[in-house]
Amino acid sequence: MRAILWQVLKFLLFGGITIVIYYSILVGLTEAGVWYLVSATSAFVPAHIVNFLLQKYLTFQNKTRHNVRWQAMAYALVMLLVFLPMNNGILYVLVEYCSTWYVAANLVSSLIVSAISFPVQRKWIFALEPPAA
Repeated sequence: MRAILWQVLKFLLFGGITIVIYYSILVGLTEAGVWYLVSATSAFVPAHIVNFLLQKYLTFQNKTRHNVRWQAMAYALVMLLVFLPMNNGILYVLVEYCSTWYVAANLVSSLIVSAISFPVQRKWIFALEPPAA
């Protein structure tokens, strides 16, 4: 239990670094006149490249290199096919239907996505070996 709690704390700490990158790009682009959903999508990729490295090596202490391609591909697929649409969907609903400021809406979305992302990364993506086919 203590090890999982420590992982959650590291996940949040290193996720905070990712959030700084993400929000810097999101706010910078949106305030420059780019539509908030385009800004959110544009911010997602560079932030999650950094996040992959931080979570793999520091949070989950996964130092293996023989399956890093599998992990990177699995991470990218899950992020792009599940978490990016989820993030942008929540963001859109909160901004367009609830009249929430895009930054506040994205904070809510980030919390929801992170809560779901932790067990996915821990049990599937950064497990020591790729799941059997």
